[in-house]
This record gives sequence, C-alpha cells and structure tokens, in this order.
Amino acid sequence: MALQELLAQTSSQWYRVPAPGDVQRVYITADSTLFACTNTGLYREDLHTGGWKFYTSADGFIGNDVYDAAPGSAGKIYFAASPLAVFKGNSFSSFSIDSIPDAADVVVDRNGSLWCAAWQGVYRYGPTGWEKFTYQIGEGNHIVIALDSAGRIWCGGGDSNINYYDSLGWHLEQYFQEGITGTAMALTTAEDGALWVGTSDGYLGRRSNGLWSLGRSTVFPSPVTGIAVRNDTVWVAANSLFRGIGSSWTQFKASDGLADDNPTSATFDRWGQLWIGHPGGRVSILKDGSWSAKPLGTDLPDFHASSIAANGNGFIAVGTKLRGVALFDRVTWKTIQPGLPSDTVSVVRFDNAGNLWVGTPKGVGMYNGYGWKNYTTADGLPSNDIACLAVSNANSVWCSTRTSLARFNGNTWNSYSIPSGIGISNIGDLAIDSAGAVWAATDSGIIRFDGKTFTHYNPLSKHTGITSIAIDRHGIKWCGSDSAGAWQFNDTVWVALDWRSAGSLPITSVRVGLDGSVWFGAAYEQGVYRFDGTTWSNFSEIDGLADGDVHDVAFDKEGNAWMASEFGVSAYNKDGVVLSVQSSRTAQSPLNFELKQNYPNPFNPTTRIDYATTSRSYVQLAVYNILGQLIKKLVQQWREPGNYSIDFDGAGLPSGIYICRMTASGGAGVFIRAGKMVLLR
Repeated sequence: MALQELLAQTSSQWYRVPAPGDVQRVYITADSTLFACTNTGLYREDLHTGGWKFYTSADGFIGNDVYDAAPGSAGKIYFAASPLAVFKGNSFSSFSIDSIPDAADVVVDRNGSLWCAAWQGVYRYGPTGWEKFTYQIGEGNHIVIALDSAGRIWCGGGDSNINYYDSLGWHLEQYFQEGITGTAMALTTAEDGALWVGTSDGYLGRRSNGLWSLGRSTVFPSPVTGIAVRNDTVWVAANSLFRGIGSSWTQFKASDGLADDNPTSATFDRWGQLWIGHPGGRVSILKDGSWSAKPLGTDLPDFHASSIAANGNGFIAVGTKLRGVALFDRVTWKTIQPGLPSDTVSVVRFDNAGNLWVGTPKGVGMYNGYGWKNYTTADGLPSNDIACLAVSNANSVWCSTRTSLARFNGNTWNSYSIPSGIGISNIGDLAIDSAGAVWAATDSGIIRFDGKTFTHYNPLSKHTGITSIAIDRHGIKWCGSDSAGAWQFNDTVWVALDWRSAGSLPITSVRVGLDGSVWFGAAYEQGVYRFDGTTWSNFSEIDGLADGDVHDVAFDKEGNAWMASEFGVSAYNKDGVVLSVQSSRTAQSPLNFELKQNYPNPFNPTTRIDYATTSRSYVQLAVYNILGQLIKKLVQQWREPGNYSIDFDGAGLPSGIYICRMTASGGAGVFIRAGKMVLLR
C-alpha cells in the first residue's frame, strides 16, 4: 500500500474546529501559562513555547461559556462556567450543584473556600460541601465577586446594591446615595484596600475606609465590564479602554496599538503587565509602556463562520464574519484575508476550475491561488452588497444582491433585476439546476430565472420566507423557511416535510449530500438535521457540533459533511471523518516537472495523461486543436509535489492531432510543456 493511502486515516465521526470567542477574562499563572476565558470555551497557552490548546465541552470541559478564573490550592484553577470546573495538571473535573444556573464569577478566600457568584445566589464550597446564600442577599444579579485585603467577600447585589460577607455574616450597602447607579458588572480591590465597582449604567465607584465616592466624575459611554488597578492608575474597559490617573483620563484605541477598539476585560499579571481581553479571540498587552496585540492561537481567523465550501481537490474554504477567509488543505489552516473587498464574508463558493469566489458587502472577490481579483458595480454588479453565490455544472458563476441577480461573463457581470411585481425584498440563497436555470430563495417564496423569464412559486397562499434552497440530482427543490418549516417542490406540487418539533424553527441552510441525503441547518442552537428520504436525524453540540447555530453546509469528495456555525467549524462522516486525502501520487516526489506522453496514443476515444510536479505549483492542463483553439480545460488548481494522472475523453471530436499543454507556476518558477495526441477513429 502506498504511503499516501496509509496516511488517509479514518478518525471518529466528528472533527471540530472551534475558535476562541470574546475574551471575558485573562488569567496568567506563576509558570507563565495564559488562560483566556471566552464565550466559546477555554484557551490555554504556554507563553514560553507558544504551544496552545482550546478546550470545549467535547474535551470534558463542561460548559463552553467561561466567565472567570481563580487560583486555588495545590495547583488547582477554578473556572466559572456552566457548571463550575476545576483544572489541575492537564485535566478538568466539574462540580455538580443542584439547581445552580450559570456560574458568573469565582474567588478563593483565605481559608481556601471557593466562592461562586451566580444568577440566583452566592455559593461557598468548604470542607463540609456546598452552602448557598440567597435569603441574606436576595435572588439574582450576583455576577461579580471579589476578596478584599481584610478577607471580606464582596458580591454585586441588585440595582445600586452591593453585599459583603465577614465573620459577622452578610451586610448590604447601597452606593446610589453617592450618585452611582446600575448593577455591579465589574469588581476589584486595589493594593491600598479600596474597592472599585463598575456598573451597567457606566458608573465607576470607589469605596475606601467605609465611604463611597465616584471614581470618575463623568459616566462612561457603555457598561463597565472590566477594571484593573495598580498603584495610582485605574484602567477601565467600557466598550473602549480608559486610563485614569487622579482626575485625568485618557482613552486608548487600536491606533495606539490595541487589538481593537472594543475591550471586554482588564487585569494585571503578577509581573505588572496589563492584559486586555477583546472580542474575537484577541488580547492586548501593555509592557514597559508599549502596547502589543496578540491573537490567540487558532486555526480559524474568526470564530464566526458564515459560509463554507469544498472543491474537488479536497480544499475547504471558510468565510468568516470579521476576518476574511480561511483555507484548509487537509493539513493546515491558512488565512487569505488580505486583498478581499471586505473582511466581512457572506458566502464562499468554488468554481469547477478551483477558483474561490467570495461575496462581501463591498463586492465579489475571486482567489485563483496567486491573489485576488475584485469586482464591484464598476464591473457590472447591480450592487456591492453580495448576499449569495452559486456555480453551475457548466461553470457559470452567479451572484445575488438583495433584489437582483448577476452572471459573470468572463470579464464583467451581466445584471438582471427581479420585477417589482413579484414583491420580494431579500434573496437568501441561490441554486442552479441541470438546465442552467437559477433558483433563488426569497422572503416571498422561490424564483426561477432561465436567462429571460422570471417565474415565481410560493408554497403557501401567504408570503412564505424561504431562506435556503438546494436541488438534488432528480431536479427536486428542497427549501427551508424562516418560520414554516422545510419543503419539497417538484416544479408543480409543494410538500411540507415533517421534521418533528423543529418544523417551526428558522432554517438557515439546505444542502444535498453526495449520497442524496438532504441536510438542514437550523437556528436557535438546534444544530443540523439530516433526511435520508425516510428517516430524520438531528445532530447538536452534544454529538460533536462546534456550535448549534449552523449557517452553511458543504460536502467534500471523501463524503465528509462540513458545517459552518456561529462558533466554529465541524465535519461529520458516519464512517469516520477522513482528513488526509488519498492521492495517485507515489511516496517519492519526482525529481523534475514532467508532462508525459498520453497513453494509449493514438486513442479512441479516451486516453490517460500523466504529469509530475517537484514543488507546490499552480497547474493548468488543457487540450487544444491544431489551430490552437481550446477544446477542454482538464486541470486548473494547486498541486503538491507528486505524480498525477487524468483521463481525457475525446467523444464527439473528429479524428486528428490535438495538443496537450501544461503550465506549472510556483516557487520553482514557471514550467511549460506541450505534447501531441492523435485521436484516430
């Protein structure tokens, strides 16, 4: 068996590519291990080596929404999640607390007891187990907790209230008398013993020697979500970063070196470095007066996966909402963001030549492996706000704006406006049938366009919002709606599909698999539904999905179903996900670029063409007639070093001499070869 076949390993049924989300808290251990608590899981990185791992519920970390961390005894680290979790060494264990809602914050007191602030009370875990406090402090809004220098436990109470616990029990304080209003959302203690609180109304309060005062005379523009205090300097995260020294305040932005303009948390490590958490899995560090931005290690540039596509060479493309496109070559992920019209991606699709087409709010981008070619209204698009893309079997590329269609003619776009009488205001998806007609899912049923005429179909007498459409090999249209379930349409009759309790949920995507099964992505954490013609199956995060809000589905030639979701990417294969691609390459890479003589030659009507590449190259292989006219493009995609073969079918062509031409471009330069082939009938 060839080496590549040995590498074509089959793993478990699920493959997940989660990514760090909004950084809600950063914690640095004494051995320089970074823990970032995010709303999609827990990120851990060795700051010495750069090695990292991202933990989710699939790794035994119970609860993907992680709010805070606190050190305990014997090397333990406690995490506020749902439910609470403790990390020691390289493994997690969870606490089971009856009827506790999401844990929001944790702290360990001087006696080693763990305190947890939650939505319905405060909990303490000591030698005798768990103890719950609600009567003394009231129900709800206990989302922050802190330990002061006197050993007292402080927690946020109701509106404009705060509670503390000492040897005498619980005490209630009200800071609204000093003009501070709102629920406590950030709480920290300073070296001088002062307590600082940030509220949902944007106030910053300070308690020192039993007295409350305003920490800043003016209100912040947004809720205060993070406070860090060191010496006489206060740092505040309130949808922007502010530094206060006395009565002087300074605002910091991305132009100053921050990862972005919207920080979510702030904390100092034991060495005095300031760490700022940001949305989208990024942190900023202030060291020796200088800022540096650090993206958390991840395979995806952004955890919001909006669209996904697969090509015949095994590549997977993922469009993201904030940071462009990621490409997966079955070994590594690579971001190809620079050059796009916009970093916000609505849709990605491959054409039959291996080119990647990307729809954005600022136009269409086409990536050919070398770089980007962008198209806008100046190139014939009806609008730059591209909602959908589709590619036909004949390699026609179509796109849509909210109310118009456009077809790429090789250089520019031909635009087609949907008649206003049809009454649509939004196109949500496109599909192309075997005859080349375009079908559009709209907020008022579906529309067929054959290049000349628009035809409108609606499953109900009232307007039905169709969100997605797919066409199977028999020409059947499968549709998902925003509130009326799933439908099947044979160009004449609509059939409502019984997909159990999910029938009224918004369907975000519909795609047909290689085996003919139909996949429906659903919103509201309902995952993805698969219909094999008889039976419905549902997959959720419990089964292995990266997230339950599925935006798009695609299928590769290995039979894997790839899903783009709100928090990451997943792949499923009932026989085991295949990541390495079987190839006709031999284990040993060739020594030279080569286009071999076709065999047999002469041929009638098929022949095999062998070629070889010595380095990663963009290969174009095409057949021409003796006049130099293009007959057929056989290959137009990136190839790794190796030996390859492809069949050419000359059915329908007259006898004669034909030319096979190969161009390979890459780091080794440009290789061009041509050879004669004889078709003899």
